[in-house]
Amino acid sequence: MSTPYKLLITTLSALAMAAVSSNNLAATTSIDFDGTGAPCCFASTSPLTNLYSGQGVTFSGGNGSGGSILSQSGGFGFNARSGSDFLAFNTSVGTGSIQVISFANLATNVSIWANSAFGDQFIMQAFDTNNGLLDTSIVAVAQGWQELAVSGTGIAFVQVSAGNSYWAYDDLSFNDDRQQSVPEPGSLALVGLGLAAFALRKRQSA
Repeated sequence: MSTPYKLLITTLSALAMAAVSSNNLAATTSIDFDGTGAPCCFASTSPLTNLYSGQGVTFSGGNGSGGSILSQSGGFGFNARSGSDFLAFNTSVGTGSIQVISFANLATNVSIWANSAFGDQFIMQAFDTNNGLLDTSIVAVAQGWQELAVSGTGIAFVQVSAGNSYWAYDDLSFNDDRQQSVPEPGSLALVGLGLAAFALRKRQSA
């Protein structure tokens, strides 16, 4: 096999590996609210704020202190969706009905699961850096966990809200907007075709 073709095969193999790697980069950050030794009642905990800042997300209350991580043994009437803990709310202790979730880097897809023993309507809204509304998701919880999911380019924060006395969220996930700038496999294929044409010209002129 001639040297130009050996170089071409080696380069195309590298491009194929890069295409696979680019897809892997679009990983989702997931937070299940477990592993903190959460108590069973609000009196023994504090609002969730910067606990997950290292993973690129912070929490704040919209019309109260916001939610706290509690154990499912606290008498909410349902278990956590995963593990044993969840992000819990009780308006009678000042959590408010709104949680604001802000991202250190702009996100593209955000989802979280909601549940209430009494049934409820949950709303998640996605906003950009100028507070412009990008997307809205609404679910009616009758029994069991239901997923709220929003998407858009440049999500700076989401706001989740409910109207009942107490409820919980679990299993937050989001994608970093910067991951969308990775070259697509189709673009890499065009580069490969260009290299193939270059190698053919070199062979014909030899």
